[in-house]
Amino acid sequence: MDFLIHFLGWSGVVGLIAAYTASAWGWLSVKDIRLQSANIYAGAALGINAYAFGAVPSAITNTIWVLIAIGSICQTLRRRIR
Repeated sequence: MDFLIHFLGWSGVVGLIAAYTASAWGWLSVKDIRLQSANIYAGAALGINAYAFGAVPSAITNTIWVLIAIGSICQTLRRRIR
């Protein structure tokens, strides 16, 4: 189980940095579902890792990060349907 928790933590870090870089350098728009999907994975992975190590404030922050990304995807999909 330790390996899984560490894997989630490190893969979440890589995902978060990749998503931020893609956004900051203009490779992906903030409305791009791929970017928000990366944010969901990174936030969930880091949140699970943080919770497993007892870092509750970080786990809550990452949970909010995931909810924001889900909200962004919902807005994007609603705009596409119109």
